[in-house]
Amino acid sequence: MASLPERAEGSALFRAAVRALNQALHLFAAAVTVGVPFFLAVIAIPRLEAEGAGDSVPAVVDRFYSIFPWITLAVFFTTGLYNYVVWLIGSGYGPKASLGTTYVKALIVKVALAHVLVGLGIALGFVSGMQEDARAWLWVLFAIGAAIVLISAGLRRSPPQLRRREVPLEARRGRAGSAT
Repeated sequence: MASLPERAEGSALFRAAVRALNQALHLFAAAVTVGVPFFLAVIAIPRLEAEGAGDSVPAVVDRFYSIFPWITLAVFFTTGLYNYVVWLIGSGYGPKASLGTTYVKALIVKVALAHVLVGLGIALGFVSGMQEDARAWLWVLFAIGAAIVLISAGLRRSPPQLRRREVPLEARRGRAGSAT
């Protein structure tokens, strides 16, 4: 039987591996979500139009966007929820108290934009009017995705006080630890 330090070390290694896998999946889904509209708008659609196959653009967009947004929605939900729980555990806040932090406020904006992005992606897969004007909608998707990536980079690279152990409001007002 392994000693307690050996088990703790193995457990820490497992948690680190799960966290790394989670981050990789989240980043891969983000890269695909932002990269595919850019690829379609800049490379695929112009090439189809140059080859005289511009009428097949709605079919290409329909094929890709009929399933892709649902997959990214599932990946973002599970990996994002895991990221939030890991942050919440390390932050020292409870779920309700965390809502006042700058990190969670930025996270809420990011999640709202992600919902718009996925919703537009789903609509692009089903609404023929959007498919006919696919290039414009792909640029919209790319712009929203780029905004999400910038917010994410800010969350990831933010100063420690934004990410972890912000001073709760009560402590800033001098109430924490006082017996009065």
